[in-house]
Amino acid sequence: MITERLKSGVITVGPGRGFVVEGAGERLVITAAHCLPSLPPAGPSFGLVARTFGPLLALRGEEPSAWAVCRFVDPMADIAVLGSPEDSHADDYNALMGTAADPPHKRPSCAVSLPPIG
Repeated sequence: MITERLKSGVITVGPGRGFVVEGAGERLVITAAHCLPSLPPAGPSFGLVARTFGPLLALRGEEPSAWAVCRFVDPMADIAVLGSPEDSHADDYNALMGTAADPPHKRPSCAVSLPPIG
């Protein structure tokens, strides 16, 4: 069934779940903002360290062991996008993404075309 095939892309994010997507040559995690331990600071001057959380990610049913950097968060919409940290924690993140996003079967793909805004 399609549900079983897609479960391999679902991972643990803190107390909740998220799913792995690939875009711009990088594997990212889409999750609920409330799964983050705290909201990152709004100003870009704080850098990656202030937006890096961990251990936060794991395969379903396992204790979180991988760190991630928050690339985007909207607390009102309760959504966050997580990516690979650019430090010593990147290896754990990349190993988890390889396990979660590369199941032994081929997953279906879809493409969505959005009309231009305006």
